[in-house]
Amino acid sequence: MKRRRRMEITIQRREVAVPRPASLEDYCAHCGRTVKMLALPLAAKAAGVSTRTLYRWMGEDRIHFCEFPDGMVRICENSLPN
Repeated sequence: MKRRRRMEITIQRREVAVPRPASLEDYCAHCGRTVKMLALPLAAKAAGVSTRTLYRWMGEDRIHFCEFPDGMVRICENSLPN
């Protein structure tokens, strides 16, 4: 009778998280100048609304935003309601 052999393979995976700044200075095509561009959570907090509301405003062209090649969306601080 043959004995069964059991092989165990362990795979280790490491991820490196690169922190992104919550805001940065960048050119806003709508304003025509360099302004502070905010990450969605920070922009939502500054405007006192949810990120869902910001997405709706983006769809309605009520706020200025830009989407970077990596998929990150930034909101122009000047276009947020006070």
